[in-house]
Amino acid sequence: MNRTQIKDALIPLYKELKDNCSPYIEVDKFTVFFPQLGRHFLEKAGNGILFVGRAVNGWKNTLSQEPEHAANDQFTESMLDCDINKYWSTPSPNGYRCNRSPFWRVISCIAHHFYPENWPEHIAWTNLYKVAPKEEEGNPSGYVRAIQFKACDAILDKEIELLSPKYIVFLTGNWANVFSIYKTLQENGQNLLSEKWGKYISESWTLRGRKYILSKHPQGKPEDAHISALINLMSK
Repeated sequence: MNRTQIKDALIPLYKELKDNCSPYIEVDKFTVFFPQLGRHFLEKAGNGILFVGRAVNGWKNTLSQEPEHAANDQFTESMLDCDINKYWSTPSPNGYRCNRSPFWRVISCIAHHFYPENWPEHIAWTNLYKVAPKEEEGNPSGYVRAIQFKACDAILDKEIELLSPKYIVFLTGNWANVFSIYKTLQENGQNLLSEKWGKYISESWTLRGRKYILSKHPQGKPEDAHISALINLMSK
């Protein structure tokens, strides 16, 4: 599938997301997030790494916009590798630098291990929750997570199906435990493996030819040990 086909398949779910949230929050004060892809991610099905975070801390488009417009800005016309390379050490307009983020430092080391040449071109990034405060730092509140959960659960399943990655790496901690994919892994996942790193444990399953890894969010945790554990699980 190409980007336009994937966008068209996701748009109805994002319309449902907007409809579910609009009666309860001021939509112009919240962002909406679409998955971000490196330029070579879709070249071969069953290839690449999809990294899953919790939610963004501020983002480009507001939930008040039509999903088609936000999708064109973020998904159809945007390349994840361009943004990573541009803002790795140089601040973005809002002062963000990827190399100052534990989340992106862990991602960079893992991706570079498997794709040593131009690693950002071979990864994709999404989040469990697509709606988050536009200006405030921090994750969406429990209330905002609850009103968007049903749509986000369906979107995540559809993203995995459409993007068809080789690896799906959840850097979310137990936030992922309420999502359908986690329950499916618990019931039907094969080859359960675990890696202990300090006081933390990361786990992996195989399901329908894909490797799923569930791990902690990197903030405030030992990065080298975390990276080694994830690479070990992905390599087994």
